[in-house]
Amino acid sequence: MVEQAEIVRDVVVVGGGAAGLSAALILARSRRRVTVLDAGAPRNAPAQAVHGLLALDGLSPLELLRRGRDGPPTTIDFMLIDAMKSAGPKMMVSTRG
Repeated sequence: MVEQAEIVRDVVVVGGGAAGLSAALILARSRRRVTVLDAGAPRNAPAQAVHGLLALDGLSPLELLRRGRDGPPTTIDFMLIDAMKSAGPKMMVSTRG
């Protein structure tokens, strides 16, 4: 049996798209320990471009995600969810990745 380490985070963001990465970036800049849980398969990947995003209109969705993932502080981890459950006032999240 593999022993799992317990990692305490202030915030877990589910979804590493534009909104999730934006939230994680602002939280990390506010000195919160953040984990982004994302499978790495964006739903808008087949789209030719992102529209209506200030200063980035026409950028491909995959390029937007690449820029977002390259830019955040190192307090952001990318992982996949195995399971989530309530543990009193906390959430327990099992991840891999």
